[in-house]
Amino acid sequence: MLTHQAEGVEFLTSRHFACLADDMGLGKTRQVIEAINRLEETRYVLIVCPKIAMNVWGDELREHLKKNLPVTVHKGWTPPPLPGVAVINYDRLSLASLWNKGQWDVLVIDESHYIKNPDALRSVWFTSGSIVGRRTYLLSGTPITGNVGDLWYPLRLAGLVGDFDDFKKQLTPDSIEYWKKKFAEMTLRRTKDDVLDLPPKTRNVMQVDSNSILALLAEERALYEVLYNAKECDNIEEFKRALNGLPKRQYRERLLTIRKEVGLRKVNFVADYVNKLDHQVIVFVVHIDVGNILKSLIPNSELFNGKTPKKQREEILGRFKCGETRVLIANTVAAGVGITMVNCHHAIFAELDWSIVNLLQAEDRIYRLGQTHPVTIDYICHDESVDADIAQSLTQKETIINYLVKGGVR
Repeated sequence: MLTHQAEGVEFLTSRHFACLADDMGLGKTRQVIEAINRLEETRYVLIVCPKIAMNVWGDELREHLKKNLPVTVHKGWTPPPLPGVAVINYDRLSLASLWNKGQWDVLVIDESHYIKNPDALRSVWFTSGSIVGRRTYLLSGTPITGNVGDLWYPLRLAGLVGDFDDFKKQLTPDSIEYWKKKFAEMTLRRTKDDVLDLPPKTRNVMQVDSNSILALLAEERALYEVLYNAKECDNIEEFKRALNGLPKRQYRERLLTIRKEVGLRKVNFVADYVNKLDHQVIVFVVHIDVGNILKSLIPNSELFNGKTPKKQREEILGRFKCGETRVLIANTVAAGVGITMVNCHHAIFAELDWSIVNLLQAEDRIYRLGQTHPVTIDYICHDESVDADIAQSLTQKETIINYLVKGGVR
């Protein structure tokens, strides 16, 4: 193990609750497995992760787990053999709450930012105590997405705060430093710059002429601001006023339609740019139609998204990793976790997912341990668009994430 990984194992084994917030690509999975190896009286282990990462966990456990416990990547309805290690995705937590009465020696919540929404059912399974661990480890390269309110879920699982509404009332400017300190005490975060000698990464924001769609972009921004303002409301009356009395669904459906149209308007620009390059590239997209059109315009390219069958996805990734395919077109979320593509050093975002976490996750598919070339990340946006604002804010968001979790016990 690398030095930082050995330190991470020591950090985990010395605590009953911990958040391992290392940058993506620093080997959080390996550190957790080694921690499990060293913990005595550990017979019931639950690993919760995104669906796309389940097989990665299964492979790593079978290779590195030294305990004599069966490893089950659970995809059916039959309970896994217990005692043992069960790997399950967030969509099947209702099953995990029944196994061993929801009580686990070690509970690992991978990509734990998935449970930051206090109202989401997948969050409630944990925050309500339906699934608990004698030891609980949260894993996320981006545990805080820029909103200090995201501190609630780790503090709640650690037993330090009550429900979300009470916590939100407490979270004043004066208390932020206090809660930051509490979070830092149970968090270990190392960035790539801290522990790896990686080549440089350069982000570029490439602006596409917007003159032909100015009205569309203006409507997109107006809808986005309405929904953002509604999200910030403290009560239902304010929420209704922010939406002008109209259903939220009406705004969202129109906004999604516009976003797709904005993406389609960029396909020729993206294809021309990619076709002029002479090296491997991964192109991230949001919409299936955008990906399909790009595939038709870019020779020697392959496409996968969330609907691509597992076997076909693995074949596509295999051809890209060995250099048989020059251009991989992939959905940002589907390719954002559980995949390593350090054979490639250039990523292009033809469309931007509006989650900063998803963008950072996707970037780090190529910028991680094993990368030997300088990495280029291109964000292609229409001038004056919401996408352009998000692309420009990425560095600021990373700074906020580091501010909230740096300074913890090392």
